[in-house]
Amino acid sequence: MEGNWQIEMGRLLAEAELESRCAYVTDNALCHTLRRHVKTGELVEPRPHCFARSHAWGLLDTRERHLALVQTAELVHPGSVFCRESAAVAYGMSVSYENLQTLHIATTKKTHARSTRMAKRHVIEGDRHRSIGNILLTSPERTVFDCARAEEFPDALAVVDSALRGGLIQRASFQRYIDERRNFPRSWRAQRALDFADARAEDGGESFARGVLIELGFEVPELQVEWTDPMTGKKIRPDFLWTLDGGKKIAGELDGGLKYENPVYMGGRSTGQVQADERKRESRMTLKANGVCRFSLLDVYNRPYFEALLDEFGVPRVAPISNWNDDAPEHGAR
Repeated sequence: MEGNWQIEMGRLLAEAELESRCAYVTDNALCHTLRRHVKTGELVEPRPHCFARSHAWGLLDTRERHLALVQTAELVHPGSVFCRESAAVAYGMSVSYENLQTLHIATTKKTHARSTRMAKRHVIEGDRHRSIGNILLTSPERTVFDCARAEEFPDALAVVDSALRGGLIQRASFQRYIDERRNFPRSWRAQRALDFADARAEDGGESFARGVLIELGFEVPELQVEWTDPMTGKKIRPDFLWTLDGGKKIAGELDGGLKYENPVYMGGRSTGQVQADERKRESRMTLKANGVCRFSLLDVYNRPYFEALLDEFGVPRVAPISNWNDDAPEHGAR
């Protein structure tokens, strides 16, 4: 009998991996067997009744895991329209890992399906959804609008930046979209995020860091300003650049582990070579900038440290934006 369970288990898991999802199991006896393998570490159960091989699950990053759960939820609830961060990550927008812990599915006032341990439901009316493969999603405009209203400012800025960068929304048309929904709860958050959004931000980390420094009351930096290295003729672009009244320039550089760990970014170089090239690049940068302020995302998360660091380098101050959480939490989507 155990052999039959092993065959069935292997078949379900292999089929799920081919379809980039988890195996969804409702049979109580099979669930019991699979959970024994979860206890031994051979399998994982990221959601109730959703199983995957530990090795295969460990190869996925947070975004890929979320998309695997989206695919699983589509299997369980065919025809579901995914919204908020679940739609954003499917579109390829920059979504913080913290905001990918919950699946989000749209419902209507008429059907009003309840939230479950699998997914949270949101009432969304009058939206024209799109499909990517077999997955239905709220429109890019509605997706960005809802994420910006729900998330903290740095995370919202990352979503809007990436949507603009990827051509999923256009600034003018998204402004009209917001204008038509001024009566929606926290619509002002979407407006604030759009006001500060910049498609030149190269990734979500840069957007998040910029959002934090704006909240701390620092001047909005210029992004991706190009200089020419006089020694090599190559282009140099600091992530951030501040120009002070007297003409002094301060460059800001966000360090990312990908530069030193991901083969795509390393271009066949060793970690030591990558770090040496970074130091050389920084030395060339000082030919144009009076100082180069380097920081990591861990530094950005440590707000008192990040604030003190920017102050130490002389990054100019401005009036901070008003409190993002001034109004009461919304009690239902529109």
